[in-house]
Amino acid sequence: GRIMEAVGMLIATGEKANDPPLVDLGERIAMHAMSEIEVVEPSAQLVGETVRRALAAGN
Repeated sequence: GRIMEAVGMLIATGEKANDPPLVDLGERIAMHAMSEIEVVEPSAQLVGETVRRALAAGN
C-alpha cells in the first residue's frame, strides 16, 4: 500500500542521490512496517510527501 510505495520512493531517492543514510532509513522503516503499521503509517505518508516535493523541485 501507501507505506511501501513511500518507502520505495525513499530508498530509490537515496540510491539516486548516493545517500546511504537515506537508504538505510528506508530499509529500517520497511523492516518494521508490517509489525508496527499503525506507528509507521503517518511517518510513511510524511516521508512520501517530502520525497514527492523534493522530486518536484528537480532534486
